[in-house]
Amino acid sequence: LRLLDPAARRAYGEARFQAAKARAQRLVVRDAGAWAAADPNATLPHVALARAYTAAGLPDSAVRALETGLSNAEARRPELAYQMAFVRVAAGDYPGALGAVRGAMGRFPLDSLRPTMGPSAFWTVLGTAGAAMAAGSPSEARRVTQLAAASLPTIPLGAD
Repeated sequence: LRLLDPAARRAYGEARFQAAKARAQRLVVRDAGAWAAADPNATLPHVALARAYTAAGLPDSAVRALETGLSNAEARRPELAYQMAFVRVAAGDYPGALGAVRGAMGRFPLDSLRPTMGPSAFWTVLGTAGAAMAAGSPSEARRVTQLAAASLPTIPLGAD
């Protein structure tokens, strides 16, 4: 993208760049919201909506999007619970992030990621451990990676 080039960005104008960025964020939130409304029983639209809200700087709305998905028995999948930890970190709610890590692991053991997430389980584990670290709990991060190494043996976590 040329707008990532500082000279192009200066030529385009910072105010116009920021306006375009804000409009794009609104459109992503709108479209992800429409997707979640059209397919409330699917998991991915709720995750997409939460990520769109987080990127737009609206972590409270992201939490609500994930809670909506988790309240729907058809959409309730591990990735929604684990995504909550990332959203709480984005909101600066570190105790909430640690609670989300523990809640996700209690509700959806890490081996539950295997059938539902495939290769993206690696990033979920990494992000969950990162959320635990951001929340000030290296022991919880270590627990996440140890359980992941045992539950998801194809994830490269430095095991011997």
